[in-house]
Order: sequence, then structure tokens, then C-alpha cells
Amino acid sequence: MNIVDKAINYFNPVAGRERAKARIETNIINYADYGASRSNNSFFGWKVKSSKADDDTTKQLSVLRSRSRDLYMSGSVGTAALKTLRTNVIGKGLTCKPQIDYKLLGITTTKAKELELSIEREWLLWSNSVNCDADRRLDFGRLQRLAFFSKIMNGEVLVTMPYKNRGKDFPYKLTVQLIESDRLRSPYGSDKDILEGVELDENGEVVAYHIGSHKDTYSNPVRLEAFGKESGERLVLHLFEPERVGQRRGIPLLSQVIESIQQLTKYSKSEVRRAALLGVFTAVITTEGSKSNRSNTLNALGINDNNNNHVEDEPIELGSQNIISLNPGEDIKTVSATNAQLGFEQFFKAFCVQIGAILEIPSGVLMKNFTASYSASRAELLEFWKMTNCEQDYMAKNFCQPIYERFLIEAQAKGRLKLPGFFDDLLIRQAYCSAKWIGASKGNLNPLQEVRASVEKINAKLSTREIEATEYGNDYDEVHAQRVEEEKADIEGGLKVVNEE
Repeated sequence: MNIVDKAINYFNPVAGRERAKARIETNIINYADYGASRSNNSFFGWKVKSSKADDDTTKQLSVLRSRSRDLYMSGSVGTAALKTLRTNVIGKGLTCKPQIDYKLLGITTTKAKELELSIEREWLLWSNSVNCDADRRLDFGRLQRLAFFSKIMNGEVLVTMPYKNRGKDFPYKLTVQLIESDRLRSPYGSDKDILEGVELDENGEVVAYHIGSHKDTYSNPVRLEAFGKESGERLVLHLFEPERVGQRRGIPLLSQVIESIQQLTKYSKSEVRRAALLGVFTAVITTEGSKSNRSNTLNALGINDNNNNHVEDEPIELGSQNIISLNPGEDIKTVSATNAQLGFEQFFKAFCVQIGAILEIPSGVLMKNFTASYSASRAELLEFWKMTNCEQDYMAKNFCQPIYERFLIEAQAKGRLKLPGFFDDLLIRQAYCSAKWIGASKGNLNPLQEVRASVEKINAKLSTREIEATEYGNDYDEVHAQRVEEEKADIEGGLKVVNEE
């Protein structure tokens, strides 16, 4: 009962009774009595203040990024989480499979296949070369891995697509440049709506990014337009997953579990040190005699101290297989780590379950420890596959596809491709740019059972061979073409007889 109800009941009990009755009849939930209660003892000391997305996220970004990187470098659960995601989401890189919308273009499937093959050849020429990297270090697959890893570890990454001359033998100038989030910062003394390097117009639309120099951190950043003024195409790709409306900057993936992972890491290291102590036998010599008696004991331990030069605080290392003769009044007491924490493994696993639930990574996948039943392990893999599939879709649409479309524009402009009407209409251009991006397969615990399930789905017309091949991370056209060649070779080599009936 809130303070208003109490006042009404005090001055007018009849009205208070009617008020309570009306609340029950209309099923009104008063959150002040529940989650928003200020008098409930369980909420004592819980003082929170919330503001708009930018205020709640951008002020602590540098600290979150630094701690996220430290958790990765420390080789703890944070390292396992980030590497697991990178391997399962990107793997060797999302593979481009051109899929021209031949119906919209009004061409035959045969012609579409020819165009797709020519596009794929040109794409492989560019993407398999380090010339596609602005720094000339990585091919496109490795660029995907680095971009995704930067996105989850730092919360975001920026991508630009400058044109650079790569020599007369390489036909393309398009390159991909990754910019770490630390370089995104606001200029000095600007009166525009710029926060942490992201500039908005009066309608809240992102119009520019301000990128600082990688050499001079104190120089004024360079302003880069987010979209082309005439073409409207994206000039800067800002890869991050917004969690609130109006959020300008990305938050590291480990932000919600930084404290948990840090505490778990400290606990693990302390247990390692404790286990090391268990293998050490330590002896303390107690004596009531004089220093000369102590010297005799040290000599028995193999420590020559005839001149009484041994420092009192200097550690004594026990010799091997020594027979010690103690003097009267001397005794040896052992010290061992007998208070080792029991149940460390169970506690560690329980903590990993909690961390994995927050990160959407099942604990079995996170720790690479599949000790449960087949059905439980398969359920973990399928649940993890849902998350990785969403991440693959994000990278395909927001990183791979925009770069692919920019590549096709250059290829068509230079005459490397013959795509009629490419520049005439945006809809026609999108028909040529349509592509499928094939990522790493979801994996399986029982290959035979999984294959049988795929065959049954195809026979029941619930799926296609192309879909099932994609599920295993394969290109159906390549698989089919290779099978045709193998069947032909078997027939020509006499390994298989054709049934003429």
C-alpha cells in the first residue's frame, strides 16, 4: 500500500475500500509496490540513476575497452570467449557466392550462371590478395577475422574503403582499411553535435566521423563523411551492436562480465599457487639452545656454517636424504598447505555457466568440455549456432556485402565485367550485387545421424541439397561440379559401369 492509499484510508475508510476494490477489479499493477518500491528492505542501498544512451555508455568506454583487452591478454575465460566466437562466426572467412536475380534482369539461368562465374573469378582475384588490405598485410578472409575480433573485444571498429594504386599488374585500386575505436574522438572546440567522434545532424542522423591520427594522439582529428553527398553510398562502415536507441558507440562484449571473469581469474591463480605449495615440504627448526647448537643442526642439513656466517632470516634449503641429529632442546615442525579449497572444479564450472549464459555461449562450448549426454551436448551446439548465425548475418550485411558492392562498381567501371544496365538503375545494380555469404558449419557430434537427417529432409521436400550443403559450410555448385567430374572419371576408367537400362 502506497502513501496515497494510506492517507485515504485514514481520512475516509469507505473511499479507501472502494479504491482497493477498483484496483482489484481492473487488475491494475502498481509497480511502486513491487520492482519500483523504495521501502522494500531487499532494495536497501540500491541507488541507480539512468540517463540517455550516450550518457550511460560513452563516459566509461575507455575503461571498459582497457579492461576487456586485459582480460583477453591474461589468458582467462575472456580469452576463451572471444576466440571461440571468432572461430565459430568467421572461421577462415565468409565465402562469397554470387546469386544474380535473373528473373528481375530477364535473363536465362544459363546466362546468370556465366555472369556469376565471371564475377566470382574477379572477386577471388581481389579478395585472395593482400592488395585488398590498405596495409597490405591480410587477405579478405583475415580482414573479416580482425574486424569481427575488434568489434567484440573493443565494442566497435570502423572501416573505410580508400583507393590505392597497386601497380600495373593488379587491376583494382579498392582497399579495406580498419580503424580501431580509440582513434574515434571529438575535435577541439567544435559547436556541432559531436560526441566521442560521432557527429549527428539536427535530426539525429549520423553524418560524419572524426578520426584521430595513429601517430599523433593530440592532433585534431580528420572529419570523414559517413555517406556520399550525391550517391548516398556508405563511405564509413561503423560495426557495432547498439543496445539502446540513439547509442553512438559500441560496448565491448565482455562489459557485463568483466568483474566476474576478473574474480574468477584471481581465484584460479590463487588455487594454482595453493596447489604448488602442496608439493613443497617445509620444515621449521625450533631450538631452545644457543647459536652453536643451531650451527650443528645446519651442518647436519648439509649447510656449512662453521664460521657462524649464516644469516638468521636467510632461507634454508633442505638437502636430499639427509640424516639429521638434533641437539637437546631442538625440534622439527613441518608446514604444509592442508587447507586447500575443496570443490574448485565444481565452482569454476558453475561460474562459467553463468558467464556463458550472459555471453550466449553454452558452458560446454566455452570451455570445450562436452561431458554431458549426446542430446545435452547437441542442444548446446544448436543454441550456440543460433547466436553465431546472427553474428554471421550481421558481418555479411554490414561488412562483406558493402565492400562487395563497391568492388563490383569498380570492376564494371573498368570493363572487367560486362553487366548490362548496371549503372542505369539502382534496382538492376542490386540484382547483380545479390550474393550469399557462406560461413563456417555448425558442426555435429554424430556425423552419420546428421547426414541421415539431411537426406530425410531432402527426400521429404523440406529442404534442398543447396541448403544442406550450405549448412555444412560447402558450396553446392562446387560440390556438384566435382561429383560430376569424379563420376565421369570413374566411368572412363572402368571403375563404374553405366546401367544402360
